Amino acid sequence: MLLFSEDFTKSLSDGIAASSSEVVICSAFIKEKAIRHMLECIPDNVVVTIISRWAKQDLILGASDLEVYKWCRHNGYRFGINTNLHAKLYLVDRSLIFLGSANLTHRGLSISGVGNVEIGTQLDPTSSDIEKLKSFLNNEVVWVNDMMFKQLEAEVAA
Repeated sequence: MLLFSEDFTKSLSDGIAASSSEVVICSAFIKEKAIRHMLECIPDNVVVTIISRWAKQDLILGASDLEVYKWCRHNGYRFGINTNLHAKLYLVDRSLIFLGSANLTHRGLSISGVGNVEIGTQLDPTSSDIEKLKSFLNNEVVWVNDMMFKQLEAEVAA
């Protein structure tokens, strides 16, 4: 089933709100206000993992926010980067995947009412799909810590 713009966002938001164990978000670009909006109704017991491209140039140009790490850290969410990431994947409870073109930004998810025209779909992942994602998370993601964050923050400010 194809989902366009607001329908994609609504289905994704409903899926996240109904999550019971885990949410994994892979989005090339992530803005703090958008992530706050999408995760505001997530149950407290849900483990959240977020991966972004977070290339230095993306941060300088404002495509993604440095504040995302601070917010994730404050909420106990794991935050990682892969500077080659272009994917937009949202996994809910290992039972539902949303794939599409929508970044976790206000424009990408049409959160403010006006946004990009995005197209996505939702599917039930196989155990093989979950293993491939786990392999990506374990082998191709650099997990951000405070020291790395401070270094990147200084580089972006320079």
